[in-house]
Amino acid sequence: MAIDTSSTMQEQKARFYSDVIDEDQSMCLIFWFHMYGAHVGTLNVGYGDVTGIPVGPAIWTRLGEQSYNWLYGHVAIGPTPTNPRVFFEGIAGDGNQGDIAIDDVIVVNGSCPALLYCDFQSSDMCGYTNDDEARLQWTRDRGLSAVSGPYVDHSTGTADGFYIRVKSGQFPRRGDQGILTSLSYPRPISGYRCLEFWYMMNYDVGDLTVDAIFLDLNLFEVSTVSQTFTGPTGGFWRKGSMEVETYQENLFRFTLTVQNTLSGAYVAIDDIFAKGEKCAGQLGSCDFEIDTCDWSNTQNHDEIDWLRHSGSTGNEQGSPDYDHTTGTPSGWYMFIDSSLSTFGSRARLESTGLDTGSSSVCFSLWYHMSCGGDSQNTLSVAGETASDSFSLWSFTGVTNAEWINKQISFVHSISYRLLIEGTLGASSLCDVAIDDLSFYEGACDGGGTPAPPFECTTGEEVINSQKICDMHPDCADGSDELNCGICNFEESQCGYTTDPTGLYPWMRYGDNVPTTPPPTLVLPVKNPLTSNRTYMIVDNTAMPGDGAENSRLVSQVIQEVSSECIIEFSYYLSGLDTLMVSYTTSREEETILYRAARPRTGSWQLAILSVGRIRNPFQFNFLATHYIGGSPGVTAVSDVTLVRCEFPDTQETCIGEFSCSNRACVFYDTVCDFTDDCGDYSDEIMCDPERHMARCDFETSLCSFTHLASDYPWIRTAGVHVPDKQYAPTRDHTTNARGGYYMLAEAFGRRSGEVARLASPVFLETGIASTCTVRFYLFGNGPDVGTLNIYTRTTNGGALNLVRSLANFAIDSFTFIEEFLIVLDNFQVVIEAKVGEGPEAAIAIDDISFLNCDLSAEPLPIGSTTPGPSTLAPCPNEDDFQCGDGQCVAGDDVCDFLTQCSNAMDERFCGNCEFDVDLCGSTNFGWRRREAGSDPDYLPTDHFLNPTEPGYYLESSYGVNTLTTPLIGPTGPNCSVELYYYMSNSSAQLELRVYVLSGPSLALFTGRDSANRWEKATVVVGQFTFSIKLAFDHIYLLPPNGEFMALDGISYIQCEEPQFPTTTPKATTTPILISPSQSLTTSGSKPTTRGIRPTTRPTTQSTSSKPERTTSGVETTVGENLPSNSPNTALIASLSVVFGVMLLVLVVLSLIFWKKKRTSFSEGLDNPSYSKNSDSIHVSIWGGVVFATNANKSDYEL
Repeated sequence: MAIDTSSTMQEQKARFYSDVIDEDQSMCLIFWFHMYGAHVGTLNVGYGDVTGIPVGPAIWTRLGEQSYNWLYGHVAIGPTPTNPRVFFEGIAGDGNQGDIAIDDVIVVNGSCPALLYCDFQSSDMCGYTNDDEARLQWTRDRGLSAVSGPYVDHSTGTADGFYIRVKSGQFPRRGDQGILTSLSYPRPISGYRCLEFWYMMNYDVGDLTVDAIFLDLNLFEVSTVSQTFTGPTGGFWRKGSMEVETYQENLFRFTLTVQNTLSGAYVAIDDIFAKGEKCAGQLGSCDFEIDTCDWSNTQNHDEIDWLRHSGSTGNEQGSPDYDHTTGTPSGWYMFIDSSLSTFGSRARLESTGLDTGSSSVCFSLWYHMSCGGDSQNTLSVAGETASDSFSLWSFTGVTNAEWINKQISFVHSISYRLLIEGTLGASSLCDVAIDDLSFYEGACDGGGTPAPPFECTTGEEVINSQKICDMHPDCADGSDELNCGICNFEESQCGYTTDPTGLYPWMRYGDNVPTTPPPTLVLPVKNPLTSNRTYMIVDNTAMPGDGAENSRLVSQVIQEVSSECIIEFSYYLSGLDTLMVSYTTSREEETILYRAARPRTGSWQLAILSVGRIRNPFQFNFLATHYIGGSPGVTAVSDVTLVRCEFPDTQETCIGEFSCSNRACVFYDTVCDFTDDCGDYSDEIMCDPERHMARCDFETSLCSFTHLASDYPWIRTAGVHVPDKQYAPTRDHTTNARGGYYMLAEAFGRRSGEVARLASPVFLETGIASTCTVRFYLFGNGPDVGTLNIYTRTTNGGALNLVRSLANFAIDSFTFIEEFLIVLDNFQVVIEAKVGEGPEAAIAIDDISFLNCDLSAEPLPIGSTTPGPSTLAPCPNEDDFQCGDGQCVAGDDVCDFLTQCSNAMDERFCGNCEFDVDLCGSTNFGWRRREAGSDPDYLPTDHFLNPTEPGYYLESSYGVNTLTTPLIGPTGPNCSVELYYYMSNSSAQLELRVYVLSGPSLALFTGRDSANRWEKATVVVGQFTFSIKLAFDHIYLLPPNGEFMALDGISYIQCEEPQFPTTTPKATTTPILISPSQSLTTSGSKPTTRGIRPTTRPTTQSTSSKPERTTSGVETTVGENLPSNSPNTALIASLSVVFGVMLLVLVVLSLIFWKKKRTSFSEGLDNPSYSKNSDSIHVSIWGGVVFATNANKSDYEL
């Protein structure tokens, strides 16, 4: 419900009444409200009689703009026979941008819950109560009735607004207290609670102490954390904050303790906000990404307000298209809308009360006053104390650049606040915008002064300094793009410098470097990844810096990089040292890009990470942290390379592609996917609502997405709020900054298999010929990363239909995921995070969008997921494996290359695969299963090269591709894996890595080895005495330009462990059964693999029957295909044993004779001696043929 102010007069009212409510002692009215715009009036809640006539004053009120978002409100109500109805009243403001809306109104019995935000406009004081035993009382008051102050509240800035205070007349003696206690707040999901409030003291009357009191499950106090605030505040409202780390319920207690009994003194509090997150930074600093921090619009001395906004304002000639903080349309800034008022109208923004002592202060802000027309707009910065004001800076006119930085140095010794005022000129086409307000200690460093022009190396050209390191060569010799982050450190440090305030200095060392390292400095081994022998190393033998936490290596300033930008480097870590990579845009704004894995002593590692779009000038930082107190570690960096950081070239015309505003061309499928492909955001600014549905970047809310009932919820958070969570994203995808929001599913504190589910809005059926696509960005980090599943559902509460499952995708950045949808009923998309095997993991998603999907106005029908009856009894032991026919085998016996199930199901889903049906038990991230020949862009056949039966294979996608087998093994000493791979060209960037998960690397194949043909490879695995997982990785972070690789035909060769009896000598080792389907002359033959057409395809796995253990402890082998229903079975078995023993004796005697003859022959030769194991003979009898096999599995037909 809303009031439309486009056609109303100021002070006109609209009321919305409830029905008659039965009288009750305690009830709570709960609702959501929205008040945003330059001319927002007043929203009231009050009582009315049976006929609707208002009775008494409003019981709840809000005045003026509140927030861009929907806000939660509640008020205690007590209807009576004379006032049985409740109404909402909207009062129009003085313009047409003042709509007020309410939604989700409910009335519940009982007391209202604790409000996270309280401005004391309601008479119930949000549940805050006084301590009856305290001598002083906190009372709700306002400026209209205040004798000594405050004369305005903080919420509205008017004398009508309310606050709570302790009056001066209550101060009888020193030590008296006034105690105010909140209701209890629920447990914060983030693990942090931030209390923010505004307070005013006109004299130094005493101490204001805030206690955070933690409660147990029975709501008893268990512990307390305290913080004290003092005054005076110089007649201004000052912001106070307190941050506590907790997962418990808690309440807050404000205690004023009188120290000085001064006449006319008061202490007041307003706008208490208990957030479930970490607190913001320094007072006075604000990037406006979350809110306006401790800045607020004044209610006096101006005519219009500053508005918080993201993206374009619609004023094409004179407004920003993006903010300064993030450089994206999703970032937020403050602006004055020039279309709302007339010449001379002012908007004033005021800070909290500030104290600087006598030291110098630097105040920095970024402003946007660029305009296509003539403008006389003015932007001013001034200071104000309780007694006077002083001007600091002013600018009138139009700027040429988008965002301009201004730094202002000043000194002030008493409390003050800053005022930022914009005054509109005659033009209605030029807005004024500001962003990134920052305070620094000390005088400004001149960052706002433009650098001198850059002279190219040839000496014939001079270019603007802002074009240095902008990823586009402006000098003919390219000298303006040298020393821009790329460096192998062989000739110099390429502009990299060590931060003098760091813990230890970085030094350049290696071949041909004249510097001699300290004798006690431990150096890394030579880097096998490159021929370069020069690097930057942390000198941890130097004197550590005071108060520093890390050693910082800083690059030269880089202007900006594209969304496709990648950084590669080699690093060496040992001991307990760690390494991170970050980028900084100012002294306060730092975003972590990379967190190195645990140190691998004595090993150089290659790091490849996505940098992403950075719009503002920045510097790369290599941050080394060191363990103090133990043996010093080693941290070194070399071969830093930037790839694809430049922007797309301009074109004369775009054929079949989207035309960017900067004349670049990009694919239509990349438009409105929350990535700046154009380089100027023109592909993300104007998104067709008919084609791009249900877009959400989670910067302000969940948009139209909802939580589904599950084991735990997705959490909307940002990197700045979870800095201590080891595996959570340090940045989002939208803004590529620590302040950007995303949805997080963290495994800590959860059990394996638990799920978090998020549902989209409802879409119409797609039809068979569907181009409906869901697109989002996925993050997964940590050794225990679980599974991300994409489902559709066509009923509410009904079955979930799996579209795609992603597992083993641990990478410390966001990866693009898209999936085509074909659903023949109205549906929702459900995104599910499933906890893996442990707590060390986090999964996150960001920037969801739908392409060519039509929204439905109707909800899904109610469904049911009642399971059908089970046809198989569960296994007696929880960890056993159900073969599918009622037989159970031990879970440890699955995928050990020895068949236990009579139907061989225990060896059927072990990763050996032709991919003709599915993935054969492997988990997959990135790889796409393709039907050869079914599309012109696909390969014509799989590795069998049979055009009549093209088959299936796996094809790589952009980004990370990982195929991981289930647990297999233990493996024997001769175990190997056979596979087929296809490289589309000879690029060295096309790589296939085969390795043991959390273990050694086994093989690396590149496009240099072969291209445009299927290649067969055999990878030696060797012996592992425990179960392992094999991984097949392909990482390709360069933009796809037709490059791809394919994988097919994975099989295991001789991977079974040798089976030795426990009670018989090696000379009589138990026979190994050879299946009738196996070749009798080749030990590497392979039985049929699941998913292969057995009539035309060779088999791909070698498995053996596992010997059954008898009661006597002797292992015997049971042949699967011997007839069991013959009447002469016993006789045949007896004769077989007799003849078997005779043949066995004959074979052994022959071999003894053969060995003696061989030994006597070899005595005269210089041959190596044979080990006892190499002469161990395995004998098997099958089909009348006797085989003798030595330990190396060579077959001899006797």
